Amino acid sequence: MMGLWSRLVPNQAGALWVGLIVTLLVFGDFRRPFSRKNAALLFLLLLAPLLVDVLSWWESRARIVFTAVFALTAAYTLWGIILSRRAAPAEWRVQLPVPALAALLIGLVTMNAAVTLGRRPDDAGVYTNLGAQRWLETGRLPYGDPLLRGPDAPAFGAAATYGPLLYVAHLPAQLALGAARNPSDADPRDESYRWPPVAATTLTCLLFHLIGLVALLAAVRRDSSLAVALGAAALWAGSPYLVGLGGDDYVIGGLRYISHIAPTAIVLLAFWALGRPIVSGALLAAGAGVLFYPAFMLPAFLGWHWWKSRRDGLRFAAGFAGVAAVLAVLVIYYTRAPEGQSAIGLFVESTLEHQEGTGTREYGASVVGFWGTHPDLATFWQRPLFGGTSLFKPTFLLFAAFAASTFVLARGRSRPQLAGLIAALGAGVQLWKTHAQGSYVEWYLPFLLIALFAGAPAGGERGRAGNEAALRAA
Repeated sequence: MMGLWSRLVPNQAGALWVGLIVTLLVFGDFRRPFSRKNAALLFLLLLAPLLVDVLSWWESRARIVFTAVFALTAAYTLWGIILSRRAAPAEWRVQLPVPALAALLIGLVTMNAAVTLGRRPDDAGVYTNLGAQRWLETGRLPYGDPLLRGPDAPAFGAAATYGPLLYVAHLPAQLALGAARNPSDADPRDESYRWPPVAATTLTCLLFHLIGLVALLAAVRRDSSLAVALGAAALWAGSPYLVGLGGDDYVIGGLRYISHIAPTAIVLLAFWALGRPIVSGALLAAGAGVLFYPAFMLPAFLGWHWWKSRRDGLRFAAGFAGVAAVLAVLVIYYTRAPEGQSAIGLFVESTLEHQEGTGTREYGASVVGFWGTHPDLATFWQRPLFGGTSLFKPTFLLFAAFAASTFVLARGRSRPQLAGLIAALGAGVQLWKTHAQGSYVEWYLPFLLIALFAGAPAGGERGRAGNEAALRAA
């Protein structure tokens, strides 16, 4: 089955062409080729060429490329802030009728399915799949599993570095596909160990992607016409970042990485549910339970609700706190810490410190990214000012301060403007992340699309809710 789907997968050049053609075909202004709208559309794609073959670049070339990636990621962060402050959305002329847009979207979703099912998943999907199976076998989360943690574990501990809900998400597919059950003391490094079926993670990733796509379409449709909403969804489904760039065999992002797709889908659901604060808060906490960066979006979401209605702010906080408490209990109960260690300590060590630490085979020592190719700068900016935790790095402290400030910046914003802030946070979090920094475009691109297109008049006519309704965020 994988071989059949693989025949439909574009290569890196095809991904660039599909992204460019779809973007211009749907929203391009051919009457004014040098318009600001066309510049904005091209700016969405500007990072993609830099990621082509990026996994094969080393030393001086890698230094130049990752500097450009870092600068563009900072620019997307700034753009999100600018979109959160603009008075009203621009008018976008959709070039295709609704039936043609629907057909185009179906074709692009088929391409997305081919990418997900026709290529083996990379890294995150493989090891969260393994972590989920080991949870069923041992009754413990990977954070407390000595055979999944540390530099001697598969992929140097990669299976223990993701959020608990990402493991939970794999369980239905594993059970449905009849995943093997090994003895609880079986070592995944042994040849006799039976790994879970690859389809468990590819199907789970595809489901997350479809959920996120529907949430994106609905979020734009709420404030704009159906044509604009379908157009925004087509830009997301046709994005070269989803196909995967980085190399012919291995990629640095896209639908082969469930860690790029799953948390974004849940945050998109939280955004879609803004009208129901408790649900929105619960979903945002669930997003942080899939992967941790959505926790930095809490101040923006909470501030948006709080300044609009204290009651809604409290309800949102209650929804978030309720799910966060359940997640904490889940982690503590299923992480069996050896004597002298705590479940929370193991959790932090396996996740944040594995991602940002500089010990043996930890990702903080990676040379794939800006900080790894600029060790002199990293000596100050990526080293804790005191203590040994990554939470005290200057880059993290600056980003945390920005994240906290979004509580105030969200005051009086419309839904599309709030999406701009969320995009800024999704891009900004990568400025302090070390490994593969700047490649997690999926964390912010959908929210840039919402900020650009939601509430926009289409072809000279206002969208369903119109600008005034969008600004009131009713």
